[in-house]
Order: sequence, then C-alpha cells, then structure tokens
Amino acid sequence: MDSSGGQRFLVERILNHRDVNGIRTSCLVRWRGYPPAWDSWKPRAQLIVDVLGLVELYDETYPLRPKKGRQKITFPNVSTGMEKCQSLRPSQKRCAPSSRDHNGGKPP
Repeated sequence: MDSSGGQRFLVERILNHRDVNGIRTSCLVRWRGYPPAWDSWKPRAQLIVDVLGLVELYDETYPLRPKKGRQKITFPNVSTGMEKCQSLRPSQKRCAPSSRDHNGGKPP
C-alpha cells in the first residue's frame, strides 16, 4: 500500500518500448509477482518518475537509434523523343524531335 491507501505494484523489468517520431513514448512493463499475461504498456514519463533506475538501465541496454527516413530513389532521365510537343489545334498535334533523336524524328 502507498501513503494514500492505494495498492502499489512493483516493476520487475521493462520488456519493450514504442517510439513516435523517434521519441520513446511508452514501455512494456513486467510486474513483479504477476505472469506475462499481466504485462502492460505504461507512459515512459510516468516510469521515469516511479522507476528511473530501470528506465536508465533499459536505455543503456537498448539505445535509441536514429530512425532511417525513406530513401529517395532517382531514375535516370530517359528521352522519349517527345519532349517538344506543341498543340496546333485540339484535334491535331505536332511533335518536334528532341536533340537526342538521331534519325530526324523518323521511326527506326
């Protein structure tokens, strides 16, 4: 019992954590004297107040790694030969060959 008459549970250890935007927000806690079915997620801020030593030990064992962002994939610039299309009328289009086109705009 704690000083206010409520029941106090003891943390046996921290099992896992959740990150949001690279910040640890909650931890999965194993309670002393209770089976794994009673494990529960608790706010990390509250655990820092109640069991700072266990939080520090967990953080040393499992340091926060910077989250890798999505890698940007770039594709080579591929010429289609249709870079300089001009619309003469809505029903008629004329396309000029690109500078990369080696046969003067004619099909191979």
